Amino acid sequence: MYKKILVPVDGSELSDESAKEAVKLAKNLGSELCFYHANVVAIPPMMAAEVLQGGQTVAEIFSETQEAHGKKVLAQAAKFADQGGIKFSTYSSSAESAWQGVVSAAKKQECDLIVMASHGRRGLKSLLLGSETHHVLTHSTIPVLVQRPKS
Repeated sequence: MYKKILVPVDGSELSDESAKEAVKLAKNLGSELCFYHANVVAIPPMMAAEVLQGGQTVAEIFSETQEAHGKKVLAQAAKFADQGGIKFSTYSSSAESAWQGVVSAAKKQECDLIVMASHGRRGLKSLLLGSETHHVLTHSTIPVLVQRPKS
């Protein structure tokens, strides 16, 4: 049914919970997983080019930090797949926003399903904070399975 499932991860408890559920789903469906981490660069342009001691720009330092965090997050997700005996791959990319990265990654990795978590925000919080999951739902051309928090 679904051969390759994209699972966005960010290192949060909710993301880990979603990754574990995706492993169970992949096991039941005989699917492969692709864990994805978006390196979102959100630095005001006036600060991005600022050079700090050591000669690196703020943007370079931020990018290196994001990449290191992404590797750590993807390694954690890989452990879940290893424990479940599931075939998997990992992928990360820079993106203007997490949702754009997810939609793009699903296409590039030729996935046929996205499994992701939702914080389940409602009302004013949802309007103020926005929803990466909502954006993926409205922009993805493949099915999206949304997991709500257990609590």
